Amino acid sequence: MPKKGTRKVCDNGHTFYKSSDCPTCPTCEKLKEPASGFLGLLSNPARNTLLYYEINTIQKLAGYTEKEILAPQNPMKHAIILGIIGTVLSAVGAVVAADLGPVWYAWTLAVIAIPIAWLGGKLYEMKHAASGSEYIIKQ
Repeated sequence: MPKKGTRKVCDNGHTFYKSSDCPTCPTCEKLKEPASGFLGLLSNPARNTLLYYEINTIQKLAGYTEKEILAPQNPMKHAIILGIIGTVLSAVGAVVAADLGPVWYAWTLAVIAIPIAWLGGKLYEMKHAASGSEYIIKQ
């Protein structure tokens, strides 16, 4: 018989088994799920992240950029990843659409995507270091 994990009991009296050190009760998490609204469509990790930053409506979510939501702890890493994606997509576009315009233009986009993304990440870090604020700004 496979091992279920360690038997745990939450503060509300629910019994559950976990194979990790995670103290989260699955029953309590299921009860916290909203019945309607956009948060009801998200998985627990995504929903909990938004709720941690007090983002519980579409209007509040619209006030943030993608980078502020996805990479609040490490914006430089996120910027470089976006630069790599930009390089790959630009290179694919340069090959596929080689006859649609100047070749140098398409390949220039591929070459400068990572340095420009790095510069954007650096400017973002400098802006928030100067203001002493967290990377994600609460409204």
